[in-house]
Amino acid sequence: MLFRSGIGPEITQATLTVLNRANDKFKLGLEWDQRDMGLVTLKSKGSTLPDDVMEAARKALEEAQKEIVSISLFPQENPSAILRFDETFSLLYRNPSATVFMKDFNIEGTRIQDAELLSEMKGIVEGHLDYRNNFYQRNDHFYSIWFRYVEERKYLNLYATDITVYVQELNRKESELQAKNVELEHIRQDLEVALQKETEVNQIKSRFVSMTSHEFRTPLTTIQSNAELMEIYLKNQKQFEGKPPAKYIGRITAEVLRLTSLMNDILLLGRIESGRIPFNPVATNLEEFIQE
Repeated sequence: MLFRSGIGPEITQATLTVLNRANDKFKLGLEWDQRDMGLVTLKSKGSTLPDDVMEAARKALEEAQKEIVSISLFPQENPSAILRFDETFSLLYRNPSATVFMKDFNIEGTRIQDAELLSEMKGIVEGHLDYRNNFYQRNDHFYSIWFRYVEERKYLNLYATDITVYVQELNRKESELQAKNVELEHIRQDLEVALQKETEVNQIKSRFVSMTSHEFRTPLTTIQSNAELMEIYLKNQKQFEGKPPAKYIGRITAEVLRLTSLMNDILLLGRIESGRIPFNPVATNLEEFIQE
């Protein structure tokens, strides 16, 4: 009995694997050998094969055929480009998904016209490298290409995945990130301007408070000095003792002291806001502090 398993040593080996499983499962007692890259010959260990054994063998071979067909369709159904070259870099096989890839890399017939891709493949074969991965851009497409060199069988497989969508998404994300960075930079500059203005306002306020306090302190000191002189003078004049002028002078002195205390508080707040007073907090017993 002859069975055509398919094209190529991989398919034939897979066929033999399936047949071995079927032989064991159905207890067929068959042997087979491989011929002309795809022809499997079945032979019995005995001289004749009973009809029921032949029928079981036929069913086993049908199952093997279905499994081999499904395996052989895998490259055809793969959405990525799959190509096989011999050691002279002539194209041996390509799946339907490789059409756009071949156009982008100028592969005409069985020959590669793309110098960069051809140089990469030569380097893999000459360097006896099993695997290599690289990225390429051709026209508007981006590719991730895996090279698989099978030295014992003298061929080089190429698996190319079109990653254009992912590259475009990455570029879009990078553009959005750059826009966000520009926006953040504008915000940072605005904050720096606002901080500079606030610093200038605080400096102006501090100078104003200091100047105003000084301008107020001088006349207040003068008023207090003259009030004290008038009080001394009136004390030496018995006719004014207990009279309203002495009481008014006391009020003037008290208000001068109150305004002086207020100006001191304002100056203290100004120094605190400008950071000229160090802040050294110390743990304190609040109850003892209040009692004191």
